[in-house]
Amino acid sequence: MTSDSDDMNMYETIIPDVFQGQLGVVSENLTFHTYVLSFSSSDDRFSYRNFALFLSSKLDASLENGSFELDLGRGRNVVVRLGSMQNISLDGDKVAAINQFYENVFATLWRRRPHLQPYFLLPLLPGKINVLDVDWKCVQSLTPPSIVSDSDDQSVLHFANYSLRATDVKGGLILTKHTSETVFHSLLGVLKETTAQSPFSNPKYSTYSDYFLKRHNMKLQYPAQPLLKVKMLGDVQNYLLPRSTDMSGTSHSKSTIELPPELCILLEPELDYSVVASVMVLPSVIYRLECLSSAAQLTKLVGIHISTTMMLMALTSASCNEGFSLERLEFLGDSFLKFALSLHLVSEYPEQQEGFLSQRREEQISNSNLHRLGVQTGLVTYIRDGQFEPKDWIAPVPCSSLASHEKILGRKLCDKGHRWLRRKSVADVMEAIIGAYITDNSADAAYHFMNWAGFKLVDRCLVPVFSCQASEVDDICNLEKIIGYTFRNKCFLVEAFTHASSSVRSYQRLEYLGDAVLDYLIVLHLYASYPSLQPGLLNDLKVATVNNVWFAFVAVRHNFHKYLRHKLKEIDKYLLNKNVQCFEDWQLEQPPKCLSDLVESLAGALLFDTGGNLEQVWSILEPLLRPIASPESLALHPVQELSAPSYNVGTCSVTLADGGLVTGQGSGGANKKLLKKQSSADALEKLKALGFQHPRHELLHAIRVETHIEASKVIINNGLRFSVPIVTQCMESELASFVPPMSSSSSSAE
Repeated sequence: MTSDSDDMNMYETIIPDVFQGQLGVVSENLTFHTYVLSFSSSDDRFSYRNFALFLSSKLDASLENGSFELDLGRGRNVVVRLGSMQNISLDGDKVAAINQFYENVFATLWRRRPHLQPYFLLPLLPGKINVLDVDWKCVQSLTPPSIVSDSDDQSVLHFANYSLRATDVKGGLILTKHTSETVFHSLLGVLKETTAQSPFSNPKYSTYSDYFLKRHNMKLQYPAQPLLKVKMLGDVQNYLLPRSTDMSGTSHSKSTIELPPELCILLEPELDYSVVASVMVLPSVIYRLECLSSAAQLTKLVGIHISTTMMLMALTSASCNEGFSLERLEFLGDSFLKFALSLHLVSEYPEQQEGFLSQRREEQISNSNLHRLGVQTGLVTYIRDGQFEPKDWIAPVPCSSLASHEKILGRKLCDKGHRWLRRKSVADVMEAIIGAYITDNSADAAYHFMNWAGFKLVDRCLVPVFSCQASEVDDICNLEKIIGYTFRNKCFLVEAFTHASSSVRSYQRLEYLGDAVLDYLIVLHLYASYPSLQPGLLNDLKVATVNNVWFAFVAVRHNFHKYLRHKLKEIDKYLLNKNVQCFEDWQLEQPPKCLSDLVESLAGALLFDTGGNLEQVWSILEPLLRPIASPESLALHPVQELSAPSYNVGTCSVTLADGGLVTGQGSGGANKKLLKKQSSADALEKLKALGFQHPRHELLHAIRVETHIEASKVIINNGLRFSVPIVTQCMESELASFVPPMSSSSSSAE
């Protein structure tokens, strides 16, 4: 089904196999795979009862002994741990008791009747962590028979529906009579020293009896009996959301209230608050286990090892608001996708030039193609693109078709798993999974995933080497010393420094590939160097590092331009009176593109000559590119840094909050892009003089406070582990294979 917008489609949500089935129909002895869910609260005032999770199938082994955190707000959190599995048998009588327990407790607290469950959740005895210690007295709780007693008997509590001895009241759920709305409370205890005749906290009312009479028109029949201490129960919340901690220490004076027993309908007298507290967070717990199980199931489907938590991160969009998302992984995966496809296309179309190759690459990496592959592989059903809503959540039940959703309004998740997804959301997940495989396994694993997803990439790259003259080789001998690498095939280096104005065979294909190589290697470096930096700031660093101005500066700083074979006049003209060691002189200029092309074509030549050895390529390029992503090299485009500017020919205007206007001027002649850049920079300088903070300060501050010092060697090594060999076809048609050392680690599925 497609929405009014072509960008939106409706898809089902996968139900992990382990959470399918209906245990409520069991009528004979069966053995269950049982796990302990233990709860540890950061606040000693609040206790949570451990629960046993009964399943007909085993959870994935990656989930056992795992843990995650629930955020209760006000600085409080609960750590949930999943214990290892044991086998437990249940007979039909116990299953019947469980079903009744679900009706009485879960349906009440979750405010909706649960469907037949694919699992059982049963409380354990207080303090116990063994699945054999189920609190069957709580599950099978039978309300003691109501007794007849004198109204003055202080040992008896007269509820609205029962008269029980105070010693028989251990806890329970309370439904109040004096409120117009259905409000449930948890019974915490009996206040033996406080009765309805005791003074009320509000001076408007003399006693509790006076309050209920005047406020609720309820005259109490048993004013002398002790009051109950109860806690009001709200709706089930999403405790996977990070909550504000600035409320820590806020008073909880109104979290409990006092009620006369006769205004309370007593339900489940054996249900103490620790059980209630756990039941209220269980939807968040089960939902997280469902998501982890889905991620584990997808990993097995792909057949390439990755941690379950990493796969879950790659499937989780920022709109889920759970404190982790795919955005950083997408940043890395997008770059590797571009590199892998560039290498594939160079091999598939060895005679084609940059324009054709770029067009083919854009078609492959487009959102529409990534979306198509995501749907084709079924990956789309695993995506998490919305915040968990407990009020809409039920035990997972398969939805047979989309037919029942034809009249659904809006773009919300249906209660059986269908939801609207944007095509870009599917594309983002595809890229994020690529990034996840690099982070947690290797670039090889990411390449294998791309093949699984349907890209059908080459398993080796065949590259023709174009002929060159001995004199051409002699001209570049000194260039190898500058680069710090001796080429095995000098013709690659000759090609990398040959402009189209000088020869039919120019550096175009090497520039095309080198652009992707540099993009990936620098993105990998930034990703590993700044592990906590937000994706937006990471992208700003990338833009500041991977751009024509910086690459042109690097080329001239190392005298690459002196070895370029060309028939251009613009290079000498541009470099006239230019300080080749001061980048500040370059930032507002637009250097000839051929200068930046040299750095990119060199990267492509190095990849070919090393046989595809990314580690070696990076070790050569990194010293040449220094400094990377530092305040010295950081040159964000001025147009990016202004908020809502307006442009005219050669001018940039920014309206201030007080209505004032700041205007910048450009002097780039007829070049509109250069005029826009220069006028923006001029406006920024004037804003700075007025005391406005330069917008890039946020990024500079983030770089300085990041404790990166040294990039994560694990991630760098993973990202450089790429074993697709490049086989060169020499001009004599002899094949020479340069295969980089294979990693000893396997990327196959465990």
